[in-house]
Amino acid sequence: MKPWWERFPGRLEEETASLTKHGIQYRRDDLAWRQGQFVLGLTLTPPGTETAVELRAFYPETFPYQRFEVVAPGLALTRHQHPFGKNLCLLGRASANWSERDTLGDVLQAQLPALLRFISEDHEKLRDIEERQGEPFSDFYPYLPDSAVLVDTNWQIALGPSGRLKLRYSEAVPFRGAIAEVQDASGKAIVTADAALIQTFPNIARGR
Repeated sequence: MKPWWERFPGRLEEETASLTKHGIQYRRDDLAWRQGQFVLGLTLTPPGTETAVELRAFYPETFPYQRFEVVAPGLALTRHQHPFGKNLCLLGRASANWSERDTLGDVLQAQLPALLRFISEDHEKLRDIEERQGEPFSDFYPYLPDSAVLVDTNWQIALGPSGRLKLRYSEAVPFRGAIAEVQDASGKAIVTADAALIQTFPNIARGR
């Protein structure tokens, strides 16, 4: 498949023009470019501030249908930034918050100043500018890249307040596995994976 900047002629120029329009300096990662990826290093001074911010923007292969990721290694926001990966939450999770016509420059110009207010201002005074959605801290746990655990999405699981899992996995890296069985609190099997899938992974682990 061709990279997005070849599938959508002129879109790459729109992205860089939006950055120039807002006075955002950008540098293309040439190694990523040769590998078919579009990654930018950015330097900008947000409106109302005097300190320059260094960012990195990663465009997905499915751009512009899916949004870019912006990472701020030098920032430590108490909200709206991944505590480990340093990704910024510039837009809400719902796909309705993203338009195919959105550009990196316009999004940064509109959203970054609001995020930076969480550094020095009272969070209670900023409740109206953020989505009221709590994030469990477990959502931020790091994981091995390209790891996966398969789950049968046809299962209809009705558990009580607790249950158990049986996981089958291989010892290869990256981690690969499948949920082999879901049990209720007493250990009775509720659903079991297909035998062919179970046999693919030789090792067994159990958990709640």
